[in-house]
Amino acid sequence: MLLKLFLCLLGVGLCACQKVNIESRIIKGNDAKKCEFPWMAFIHSRVREIGCGGSIIDSTHILTAAHCVLYPNKTTEPSADLDVYFGASALEEAKKLQVKTVTPHEKYSFKTNENDVAILTLASPITFNDCTKPISLVNATTKLPNTTCTIMGWGATTDSEKDPGTNSLKYATMIILNDRECQQYYGYTLPSSIFCARGMGRSDACYGDSGGPLVCKESNGKYFVYGVVSSGYECDSIAGFYMKVSSFITWIQSKISN
Repeated sequence: MLLKLFLCLLGVGLCACQKVNIESRIIKGNDAKKCEFPWMAFIHSRVREIGCGGSIIDSTHILTAAHCVLYPNKTTEPSADLDVYFGASALEEAKKLQVKTVTPHEKYSFKTNENDVAILTLASPITFNDCTKPISLVNATTKLPNTTCTIMGWGATTDSEKDPGTNSLKYATMIILNDRECQQYYGYTLPSSIFCARGMGRSDACYGDSGGPLVCKESNGKYFVYGVVSSGYECDSIAGFYMKVSSFITWIQSKISN
């Protein structure tokens, strides 16, 4: 199965989408074990031949990035063109469901990448098991943790449009930067709804990882999604940009309650 992704340049930098095979993955990451990240989903556009990551947040909703489901003229991708894969680290073993509705954030900006979040409503509910479970959402007052966190996806392993990769899910350990550190790297202050993170050992999200989660493990062993992969200047760069989930909880809950 060779689904193709495409390279897109948006706003502050490089979106993590690519015209390569979906078998490519996270740069300098590790292979995920079977069922290790049961909330992970892959979103595929059959018409545009692009792919992104996503997070299962309940039985009928996927959290992803707005730029994954919008055309450059801000027209929303038709739901009939999208499939969601889940339940396996190897895409060839994943289950597939169709999408009923696509809801990008109404104030998403292609110029600045602000509000880069979207919700997909599935045409039928997911059946949960050991390999398929929702990720917990932080609340609106949750602060970014001062610990290492994790990203995962099927995006490229090198900063190359021709990277063939494999179809196995990869993950990488990330360090969340504070606002001052991020400003030192990039020379400007980010909106409060966006944060920076850099990989340990220069691991990073890359083409095809957009929309996927940045998750952090609490002291009780439970994972929460703190960020949504959005953009960066290049793969393997000093730091990438993530949407801060706590800033969008009210919006997310209003969409999934409908």
